[in-house]
Amino acid sequence: MAKNGFVAWMDNLPKILKIIFCIPFLDVIWSVYRIIKHVTQFNLIRLIISIIMVIGSFSIGWILDLIWVILFDKPFIG
Repeated sequence: MAKNGFVAWMDNLPKILKIIFCIPFLDVIWSVYRIIKHVTQFNLIRLIISIIMVIGSFSIGWILDLIWVILFDKPFIG
């Protein structure tokens, strides 16, 4: 399946920019990324988790995203 333009753009960003997007309040970008990615993949369970992560991105979600981007070059549940 072809990737959405936004998802492909986010996947190809340099690692330092991905890390910057993990900062609290900017982490909403990763939430949008997850939602778009899972809608285009028709993955209902991950979509529900992604919607819940929108709320979590302000508390602990940004920490999980930061760790995952540093270790695996993608956001948590990405």
